[in-house]
Amino acid sequence: MGKERLPEISGNLTNFMERKNITYYLYFTLCFLCSFPAFAGQKWSKKKPDNCENYIIVQGSSNMNKFELFHEQIELLEESDQPKQAFTKSINVPVDKFSAQNHMMLKDFLKLVKADEFPCIKIQVQLKDLNNKTIRHKCDSLVSQITMAGNSQEYTIPCKYIFCDSSKVLIQGIFKVKLSDFNLEPPTKALGVIKVDDEVFITFAFTQIINNNQKKT
Repeated sequence: MGKERLPEISGNLTNFMERKNITYYLYFTLCFLCSFPAFAGQKWSKKKPDNCENYIIVQGSSNMNKFELFHEQIELLEESDQPKQAFTKSINVPVDKFSAQNHMMLKDFLKLVKADEFPCIKIQVQLKDLNNKTIRHKCDSLVSQITMAGNSQEYTIPCKYIFCDSSKVLIQGIFKVKLSDFNLEPPTKALGVIKVDDEVFITFAFTQIINNNQKKT
């Protein structure tokens, strides 16, 4: 009689352990979400730099929330071996200088873009000389190359001018990229419960001097 009850006891024990594992999984997920409220409801920041300062903002989302990374210490370089009246502006973004409300998301982002191996995101923008004549036209688009985690992609980026004063203008561009285009796999959290979307939005802005030596027409 005792031997006949062994399979029944074994089956009950297995069911009990499965229910217990599910309970632990749900408990872990709930604790994780409660521990990091930024995952559960962080809203888009309305922070915008003043005084015509250089900056870059990376915005993304997951199936649970939105996140934002902010950077004001970008490095600007100009390449002079370009045809007359045109040049390339290089924007170097040290990834370890990003700031964020959600520090866990920032840590995951640095891991995602392989910050130890590739410490900078690089944005190369083709520009024309800005003077009293050309500045009258609006900025429609910028031909750009983005390099992230050692992979490069070309984009045509919508842009606009924001005038600082008579001698300087802020050039702003905004575009979206797919992480997978750079061979990056969007991270997951809580055993796959939280999944970051493949698309992220990048907004950048940098100042450019207006050449006032051109004759007005």
